[in-house]
Amino acid sequence: MADDKRIKETIAEDDTAFLEILHTHKIALYKTALAYLKNEEEALEAI
Repeated sequence: MADDKRIKETIAEDDTAFLEILHTHKIALYKTALAYLKNEEEALEAI
């Protein structure tokens, strides 16, 4: 799985791999942040 490789690279301090993970999962991250924060601007800022 591509995420497994990116996670290992992120652990090895590869910032590009970390950003790729965030980009891949940005919608899910936003929805989770919005569910907790109940504020669209704060959810966007959180991610």
